[in-house]
Amino acid sequence: SSDLLFDKIPSLATTFHGFAYKILGGKNVVGKLLISESENQKILCEASKNLINKNTLSIATQFITRAEQQFSGNFAELSTKIEDQDNEDNKQKLKLLYQILLNYKTLLQKNHKTNFNEIMQHAAEKITNDKLNFPYQYIFVDEYQDFSKLFLNLVLALRSRVPNSKILVVG
Repeated sequence: SSDLLFDKIPSLATTFHGFAYKILGGKNVVGKLLISESENQKILCEASKNLINKNTLSIATQFITRAEQQFSGNFAELSTKIEDQDNEDNKQKLKLLYQILLNYKTLLQKNHKTNFNEIMQHAAEKITNDKLNFPYQYIFVDEYQDFSKLFLNLVLALRSRVPNSKILVVG
């Protein structure tokens, strides 16, 4: 029946990345900046040059992704957490990964590129700073086990614009 509740709810995007992509202007604006997988691998290799071997590049990739998601651009907080490590061996390894992260972010900027995590961060900032308004009453979060501070910042930014919205979390 066309009288179903979900038929009356406007839909903006099906994923947080899709939502962020639309907020920032879609394919014509963000698409040109979004880094491809092969470009990303080249930048990662350059960021880690002379620091690690190619066999441990996947560890650096995971570190960068998690750092972006959990610290949402506040890498000074990450640096403090690394310095607070008791185990000196772990601290040195984390410092090395942190340097690769900083190199990676510098190279992205130098190459005028962005990745999905940065898109999420910029979308949350745009919603907050530009005071965008949305007619949406419901925010559905699936795969909550994969949720991060980055996703939370986007949801909170949206919620700040639609204070009476309802949030449903699954997973």
